Amino acid sequence: MDSDSDNDDILYIDSDIDTDSDNEFGDDDFDHDSDLIYRQDEEHLDSEKLHNSYYIGLCNIYSFRKTMLFVNSISTRTYYKHSHENILKYLKNYSIFRTSRHIIEIMQLKILQNGTYSVIIKTHWLKMVQRHWKKTYKHRMSIIKQRHTPSSIFMVQQTGRYPAGLNVIPTIHGMLRQYSK
Repeated sequence: MDSDSDNDDILYIDSDIDTDSDNEFGDDDFDHDSDLIYRQDEEHLDSEKLHNSYYIGLCNIYSFRKTMLFVNSISTRTYYKHSHENILKYLKNYSIFRTSRHIIEIMQLKILQNGTYSVIIKTHWLKMVQRHWKKTYKHRMSIIKQRHTPSSIFMVQQTGRYPAGLNVIPTIHGMLRQYSK
């Protein structure tokens, strides 16, 4: 067997050199902003992540195992100090591996038996609740508006009840009932 141990050359890579290919965002403040955020959030980046804890950051799908993997996160304290664009640049620049998915998510970390950091995206559920609440709220306002019509007011005075369909105002409770099946 041949060995390359005779070749003691060391390859040095200077990461401080700024080339156009390194700066995929095309702005001069990329390294400065990312480095500033890194210095402010270094403790969080280097901290041990905890099973079932929630993090703001990036994740990427690992299609071979159909798993969402944890890529990088940022503390909430630092997240609110900077623009969304700068946070996204920082997360991509300091991530564990490159990702094609560039969406900042709220994630719940699941550490698997083999030590893999898998995540469950919680932002999806928040968006779903917001979408359903918007429809429910619109329906509520429609019922309230119809209750104020002279015919509805007259019926309440006569019978003590609103016309059919106006007796119950929908609430947030039960709004997502269709997903419990």
